[in-house]
Amino acid sequence: MRQRPTADELQRACDAFNSLAPVGTKLHICKGVLHDRDAKWIDSEVAAPGAYVMGGHSAVVKVPGDSIALTHVEIAATV
Repeated sequence: MRQRPTADELQRACDAFNSLAPVGTKLHICKGVLHDRDAKWIDSEVAAPGAYVMGGHSAVVKVPGDSIALTHVEIAATV
């Protein structure tokens, strides 16, 4: 069984995400179950404060009106 990430691991994931996607970066976010063929992907952007550890147990990123798990976020390609 996979162990839950430590607080330090979660913070490192947030720091890495924030270095790649500062506030204002365009994102694709999954609103639903990942890998479900009916999952809905929508466009959004990083809002302040960016990625952070929520409640000591989840790495999330702030988007307008919500916080989304980093596992459910893709940084949009820039051209």
